[in-house]
Amino acid sequence: MLLAIDIGNSNIVFGINKNEQWNNVWRIQTDALKTADEYEVIFRSLFTNGKVCRNDISNVVISSVVPSLVNDFVELITNLTNQKALIVVLRFTKNFLSKF
Repeated sequence: MLLAIDIGNSNIVFGINKNEQWNNVWRIQTDALKTADEYEVIFRSLFTNGKVCRNDISNVVISSVVPSLVNDFVELITNLTNQKALIVVLRFTKNFLSKF
């Protein structure tokens, strides 16, 4: 199963994809002051309610526009799934921004 997490400025949307189908999708409020432990409690609760077995998660991808939360989510994923996540972030450079 794939756990995909999108960390946005307002919301964090995450879901479980199994056999090319989204079985569970959740949306929680982004709070840059929350710790990895606090987010882990939320994820564990939602996984339990959604009947998601954490041991079945074999792949994790995280996209983020909130750099301050990336390390917390890496820690969360390591504790929760014992997996390493693929991290996707957009890095802006002067040259990139001048194209728009």
